[in-house]
Amino acid sequence: MCYDKITARDRDSGEGGRVQCQLSEEGAEKQFLFREIESEGADSVSYELLTQAQLDRETRENIRLTVGCHDHGQLMRKSSEVSITVTLDDVNDSPPRFHSRNISATVTENATPDTVVIQLPYQDLDTGVRANTFSFADADNSSYRSFFKLDPSTGLVTTTNVIIDREKTPQFNIQVKVSDKDNALFYDTATLTITVLDQNDNDPVLMSNTDFYVKETARQKHDRVNLRDIVQIGQLHAHDADAGENGRVTFSLANPHIMGKNWLLSQDGLLKAIVTVKNRLDREEQDQLYVPILVSDRGSPISRTSTYTLTVYLEDINDNKPIFITPAESTETAGYSSKSIPKENLELLDGTEPGSVVYQVRAHDLDLHENGQINYELRNTAIFSGSQWISTPRLNKTVSLDSDYFSIDSTSGELIVKKKLSYLDKSLPKKLTILATDSGDPPLESIAFLYIRVLSSDDAAAAAVMPSNRANSKSDLLHSISDVEARDGSAVTWSTELIVGLGIGLILLMVGCILILTIVYFMH
Repeated sequence: MCYDKITARDRDSGEGGRVQCQLSEEGAEKQFLFREIESEGADSVSYELLTQAQLDRETRENIRLTVGCHDHGQLMRKSSEVSITVTLDDVNDSPPRFHSRNISATVTENATPDTVVIQLPYQDLDTGVRANTFSFADADNSSYRSFFKLDPSTGLVTTTNVIIDREKTPQFNIQVKVSDKDNALFYDTATLTITVLDQNDNDPVLMSNTDFYVKETARQKHDRVNLRDIVQIGQLHAHDADAGENGRVTFSLANPHIMGKNWLLSQDGLLKAIVTVKNRLDREEQDQLYVPILVSDRGSPISRTSTYTLTVYLEDINDNKPIFITPAESTETAGYSSKSIPKENLELLDGTEPGSVVYQVRAHDLDLHENGQINYELRNTAIFSGSQWISTPRLNKTVSLDSDYFSIDSTSGELIVKKKLSYLDKSLPKKLTILATDSGDPPLESIAFLYIRVLSSDDAAAAAVMPSNRANSKSDLLHSISDVEARDGSAVTWSTELIVGLGIGLILLMVGCILILTIVYFMH
């Protein structure tokens, strides 16, 4: 292609006017062909400038060439130069290109509609207004299309009216495409990665159980400061779906002194109770404790908080002795100690037959299950040691020490006569030691005393006429025999000795009354 015609003249004559020209630009001969085309006279010469290689405007838009001409004078040659600028006109020969194969952008979750995400960066080396179009290169049913839209003319990516939730989709990978509208073969693609930035829009959620079980007065770890015990209750765990500081959770107490107890809760969720001598974890006082807590994130400027209530169930330990209900009429003091033991006087009729139930021992235990299950035994004696009564023997407590005259049902506490009673029997025990033992491990026990007196027929008759006013006893003869059975709804057994005694008593009473009336009559 001929780009230009160059003519040079020299007004001298002869060899001094004969002109010759050439390109002096280095490398120009590879791109251009400079050749003589015609001579207009002895003093004039013309050249044409032709391209002999493909020129790329996007690489070099302006090319500067130097043409040098000289004559052929014998004594001295004269020369001159001229500069030529070759400007390349643009043609649509370059496809649009994205700046990178991987384009990154961010958007905050819950962004409002039409929020600008990114202007796709690209370049088209052609000059002038070139019509390029932008589009999503993925399938039309891709899920991101409901969240983002792309302006086909400007390459501006914005949000739609569908709310973006980072916790569901933290990142989007989208294939984008830019195309030359005039030449469908000219296009480029890239991957647009949109990272969703977190917003503190989720409340902390407690993941661990809200119920904890701890033995009453249990001590797993203690700090002896002012006689305090630190009891570990349990470890809490929580989760916040947000990211970063928005998802970091801390624990705290809504009230550190709830329900009369002092609580400790570390920021990482370790719950403890502060126990003192006067403020223990006592199941018998309160078997369930409720602890309200707060679970908060560290979001800024506003954190989010959830409230939960923990339930601490106190498990029973064997820390209570059996307590006698009967006997409990009066107490026997243990020496100089303030400790006392329940006792009761029991009056029985002479001749009471074997198998007769003459009394029922009853006791209760504040503990639960086997710790509160009571068994009854008879012991020969009891001694006071230190601050408590101890039944003997202290070992082998499974062996019952029933006497020859009485036995006790280990479950019901019924006192049963084994041998016919006689007030003349000197070997009959005057005092029974009753042992109530729970089934805990180790077991705890309590004792009580029953003082036994067998009434003769005369004593029984006198008791029938005149109520007993003996100290430390509320019951009369009939009560002594049948009180327990009557309260249990069973029949009262009347012995022959009792009937005869009552008859004699009535006869004597009548004779006495007649004698008194006779004396009074004769005196008047």
